[in-house]
Amino acid sequence: MKNILVVALFLASLTSCQNAKEKQAQHDTIIAEKAKAELLANIQQEQKEREEKRLELDNQSKLSSVGITSHDGKITIDTNKTKDFFKQIAAKVKNRVENITDDIERGMIKDDNAGVEINESHIHVDLNKTKKFLEGWGEKLKKMVSEFNEISKEFEKETKDK
Repeated sequence: MKNILVVALFLASLTSCQNAKEKQAQHDTIIAEKAKAELLANIQQEQKEREEKRLELDNQSKLSSVGITSHDGKITIDTNKTKDFFKQIAAKVKNRVENITDDIERGMIKDDNAGVEINESHIHVDLNKTKKFLEGWGEKLKKMVSEFNEISKEFEKETKDK
């Protein structure tokens, strides 16, 4: 009788172990599915954030400062922004030219950065300052030309991609 009791207890313990293993497997499957869903949601959120950042960078690009943007294969030109951009450049150039013209008419020019001073009786030129001024001016022109070059390359790339 003891033997039968021992065998019955042994079989009962095996059955309970099997049920525990099945419950653990079900639990593991549920946790794995939840983790997979969370990971997928995180990946989708990251992709959405990347797309938003890309759109923000596009809007802050050199082209957008001129009023040209692209989204979903469409190029949009904001003519008001483009006009404002060129009006600002024209105003800066006009202001500088007017100042130089006024100085020339008065017969007095003094530009410490350029190393030039002209008054009614003398002309003073500091060649070292003038050289530095012209080199700096050349660098500024290079930057401006490279920015226009970048704008044209971006525009070309946008038109090829779309």
